[in-house]
Amino acid sequence: MYRTLLFDVDGVMLSEERYFDATALTVIELWNRSCYLGLSAQPLDSIQDNPTETYIRNARQYVFADDRALFAMKSKGINANWDMVYLLFAFALGRLLDETATVTISKYQPSEDMAAYLCRVGHVLQSREGHRNLPDFQKFVCLAESASDKADLMNKVNEKLRRLVSANEEKIFFQKLWELGCQVFQTWYLGQQSDSPLSHEKRGFLHDEEAIVDIERFRALLIHLQSSGIALGIATGRPDVETRVPLSHLGLLSLFDKKRISTASDVLHTERQYPEFAPLSKPHPFSYLRSLLATEDVEQVLHTSLPLSDHIARQVLIVGDSVADAICAQKIGCDFAAVLTGPSGEAARAEFEALGANYIFKDVLELFSLFAK
Repeated sequence: MYRTLLFDVDGVMLSEERYFDATALTVIELWNRSCYLGLSAQPLDSIQDNPTETYIRNARQYVFADDRALFAMKSKGINANWDMVYLLFAFALGRLLDETATVTISKYQPSEDMAAYLCRVGHVLQSREGHRNLPDFQKFVCLAESASDKADLMNKVNEKLRRLVSANEEKIFFQKLWELGCQVFQTWYLGQQSDSPLSHEKRGFLHDEEAIVDIERFRALLIHLQSSGIALGIATGRPDVETRVPLSHLGLLSLFDKKRISTASDVLHTERQYPEFAPLSKPHPFSYLRSLLATEDVEQVLHTSLPLSDHIARQVLIVGDSVADAICAQKIGCDFAAVLTGPSGEAARAEFEALGANYIFKDVLELFSLFAK
């Protein structure tokens, strides 16, 4: 029936909750810490390197607007937390610029460190307008819901930031702001430290990873599929370390073909090599196609015509929990199995039905019903 199964990770094997927590904390840190904007974190307290669980819950609730912002982004095919960090913080910065339209802020220079530039912007706004609070992220929900897709939402958010940059420097400004968000997010999730004066000690949420299905049963499923001659792969919005470390710890990583594991690190590396093809994160099918072709030749992946011919595509099943995964399957021309273990749970069923998912499962373990023989 199928010769290749490609899995998403978050919402399928592992919980996304700590990823969303790290996203909210990253947005607050970029806004509040003195080495970035250095503005007031109200209505929350100032950011701390080791916040209490109560603070984390409050931060998540506020920045994601009771998860309405999360669902709005997911519905537009935005699946990567790095993109979520960018959108939420860029929105907040844009709102701030709207409120301070009369304040003169010098434009960003391409050679300038982004963190230092944000710090300079923050100093100007503090001295002219007072210490500004976090914006109302309910307004981000309205903006996201009005967007037609991921590209449209990115454009709507970026429009507010164009005041800070010359027209011919927009691309590098947006890219550097996105990269800074990635770096700060990594310190929250990995607890990584460096010699950078901007690095702060954090324990790292990587230590709190939780599986969302019974791991022994899931391992048994993968072994059964593998023994049946089915190739197993991964296409995830997680970076490489955040994929391999927890899956290795759970005894799952070795069951996947190492040539069929594609992560956000692979996407970012390819975007830097071939910027004319960016963005390549989901719902672009690049990561799934790279895992399907099991090749390091990214030019082959980038130039593969889609949808694939039926005799190839019909042997492939993508298993995911999001709209972005479903869109990838549609673009490739292969079947899609939706699992209801993502953030929306059972409420996502109607959305997957509307998208024409071939299967809708309570969780990934129900794949046993397709491969019982």
